[in-house]
Amino acid sequence: IALALHQPTEFYKEYPSKGTGAKFFNYMQAGLPIIAPSFGEIGDIVVENECGITVDTTDIQAVSFKVNDLLSNPGTIEKMGAAGRAAVEEKYNWSIERQKFLRGYESIGRNISKS
Repeated sequence: IALALHQPTEFYKEYPSKGTGAKFFNYMQAGLPIIAPSFGEIGDIVVENECGITVDTTDIQAVSFKVNDLLSNPGTIEKMGAAGRAAVEEKYNWSIERQKFLRGYESIGRNISKS
């Protein structure tokens, strides 16, 4: 089980889509289910891909409960871990991001040449 227990600091309030970091995607690639904050981009990705559980990271008892709940359900751990691994292979990787980047770059070039 991987813990991504970011806290709801001013940084996350001002920039809610920031702060995933490579470590988070490494957890997914390793097939680890993630206990993530119930806010921001990490929580959104966990929910969307069903690769972990979100929790109020300011509530240590809630975090502890989620960890214990997952540890007592090895089938859920395996299912969530596999979902995270699949998401990295299908969506969150350089091959996919490269295509998006190149399309955007080409679009900018076309718009500049029209000017």
